[in-house]
Amino acid sequence: MSDLNELLADIGDRARTYDVTERALTLGRRRRNARRLAGVGGLAAVVALSILGVTFLPAVQSAPLPPAAPSSPVPALSPTTPAVNVAACVAERLPMPRGYPPKSVVTGGDPTGRLLVGRAYPYDGRDRLLIWEDGKVKVIRHEGEDPSFRDISSTGIAVGFSFVDGDVQVPWIYRDGSLNRLKGRHAGATAVNDSGVTVGAMSEGGGSDAWPVIWRTSTAAPAALAMPAGMRGKATGIDADGTVSGWLQPLPSSPKPGQDPVVPVMPTRPVVWLPDGTMRDLKVPDSIDGNPVTGATAEDIHDGQVGGTLATGTTRADGRDFVARWNLATGEVSWHAVAGRPRLVNTVGLAVSWDRHPMLFLEQASVPLPDVQGAPESFEAEPDIRVISTDGRIVAGYQSIDKTGVVAVAWHCT
Repeated sequence: MSDLNELLADIGDRARTYDVTERALTLGRRRRNARRLAGVGGLAAVVALSILGVTFLPAVQSAPLPPAAPSSPVPALSPTTPAVNVAACVAERLPMPRGYPPKSVVTGGDPTGRLLVGRAYPYDGRDRLLIWEDGKVKVIRHEGEDPSFRDISSTGIAVGFSFVDGDVQVPWIYRDGSLNRLKGRHAGATAVNDSGVTVGAMSEGGGSDAWPVIWRTSTAAPAALAMPAGMRGKATGIDADGTVSGWLQPLPSSPKPGQDPVVPVMPTRPVVWLPDGTMRDLKVPDSIDGNPVTGATAEDIHDGQVGGTLATGTTRADGRDFVARWNLATGEVSWHAVAGRPRLVNTVGLAVSWDRHPMLFLEQASVPLPDVQGAPESFEAEPDIRVISTDGRIVAGYQSIDKTGVVAVAWHCT
């Protein structure tokens, strides 16, 4: 069993950019029992993807990242580390609305950590969407089934999706106390800036052909973000000026008739889309410590800083992960090694590891994120972290506890 766990962990880790809770935005298919409902980690992600009929396998051979467009600026490559430091973190369950059962999840938050979004599970027809502001919770009325918020801005604008007419995924935006549907079907909203400009994904008919899109206003039709031919991509964040972070990856080959799709872990390349829609590659080093860089992602953007990852090697034995930051004003990219595989990265270079007992990676240290009270000592209680504030003081996500299932948790770090 330990060999199987090791294999599954390796597959799940190397495919970390395809978190199962994000796959609904790519596959466009409704999943009633995703990992966010089970409250488990990397192993469940692989199992859930198998249920969806998709298997991720490490590539047999890896190649360096595709070259960036010649017109892209060449940033200085100077390894540095972030300056944020905390010494200890304490786990606390987030409050629930009066009369609601404790089962809940956090699915996103703003850069400060003051505002968090999530979902409750009353199972009796009551509304499920939640917003926490400075630790106080409120319920948001919604339409459709399986609703989920994915992000919230510091101005309180939240975006997400639900399912209508059976399995048709539709995007929503919450603003000024009202939840309104964004235009588009088979689409989901994943990130929003302080002005309400929103990014997400859309597909033709709910299949795996999704592409990144942007809603420039709450009444605008979704506009596709430009990508080179033969590539697919994901929009991961949007800055105040409308610059979008994300990454690209070559399209997988089609499976043979009757064969389940097998998606190898192929090189990813970090990009930004400028406010005018132009795509720009973010430069990465050819190698780190003599090892070729085989993958890179841009995971979020804030105040002109992009946070993401760099990876060297292709297997658990020779692979190594780095937290990366790109400064869009100077073109400089910096990175630092972490003692584990990053599950989540923020824009100032803080990260949380993909572990049963995760660590918050800081400048030259790691701070443990302790279990919330009631969490069993089992793999199923691996926390799922969704938010790291820019000052490192708030980390949020959810974790399984005995006899309850998953509960929304905030870690307060000092």
